[in-house]
Amino acid sequence: MTITVREGLMDSLRSGTDATARLQVISGQDIGVVARALRAAEPEIESLAPADAPAIVMGPYLIPGSCLLLVDFEAATLPDVLVQVPGILARHLGEAGITEAVIGPPHRIGARYEPLQAFTPVARAWLVGPQPEGGTGVFPSLEPALAEAGTRWISGLTRPGMEFRAVIVGMDSPVTADTLRQILDMLPRSGPQHTVTAVATDFSTRAASVVFGDFLSTAVTLTAARASWPATEVAAQMRAQREVIRACASLPELEWAGVTAEASNDYMLIHDPWRPGYQMISPVWYQVLSQEQLRQAGGPPRGAAPLPGGRIELTIGEPEQWVPGHSGHDAVQEQARRILPPPY
Repeated sequence: MTITVREGLMDSLRSGTDATARLQVISGQDIGVVARALRAAEPEIESLAPADAPAIVMGPYLIPGSCLLLVDFEAATLPDVLVQVPGILARHLGEAGITEAVIGPPHRIGARYEPLQAFTPVARAWLVGPQPEGGTGVFPSLEPALAEAGTRWISGLTRPGMEFRAVIVGMDSPVTADTLRQILDMLPRSGPQHTVTAVATDFSTRAASVVFGDFLSTAVTLTAARASWPATEVAAQMRAQREVIRACASLPELEWAGVTAEASNDYMLIHDPWRPGYQMISPVWYQVLSQEQLRQAGGPPRGAAPLPGGRIELTIGEPEQWVPGHSGHDAVQEQARRILPPPY
């Protein structure tokens, strides 16, 4: 039983085509011990980079039976630096007592994911958990109940002929609903503010995704899209996403949730860095209001309705009106701004 480097990895790192080392460490031993060994290797890996261009280490991300690691040395790094990384990892694994492991290249998402960006418009929903108060030293985290809601939703959209995969910083792996749950259970051990995206798609006509850990690790973002799908089908998916939210509305872990249609599909696979919080989302068709919104509005706004458990929901117009290109799209957004002015 040994620690080995998979054939072809060193040639790939030595090729000089990429300044980023993407690695997968597969082991039948305790994956938590493997992850700790990889974290212990990070300072040594970072020391390979020049002071004016520090390396960025992302991970390790824990998935059943292996860990994923990404090291970005920036463009100035020579290939002979990249090829040192597997040896550093192997040594730290050995020092941690790992005697069985394979270090190799992970599966990368590649060009076949590119057509998904053309699937528009999209039906998009967010379920957001609370953020800890600043200065407490507590990192934001994804509430398990919200993660489970996202897992159930995307599992329910998987059909014959579709692949179900987890995407992590440009690397992907096939999953089932159960293995996805295992990945999410291990997500806090991967470190703060890490995200995992689950994707169900046939890569040609339809796709759905859940970004777990959006909004600084507190939210799940649900996106559904098809190639050239009509507004009636977008609206039907929006109504289905509303039911997902209503089923979670009484959870104490839910701070805010909303549903709308959007023209852009740029963030189906990754979190949106321009939206660090739900307050940055433009008016939406449907939402479960947060306590902050209710305070700012001085109580439930016009048209709001109570939900079981005491939460307040607000629906503005019909979902078809929110689909980009609809003749009433601009008017219904303006109506939403009058009913519930944004906080910015």
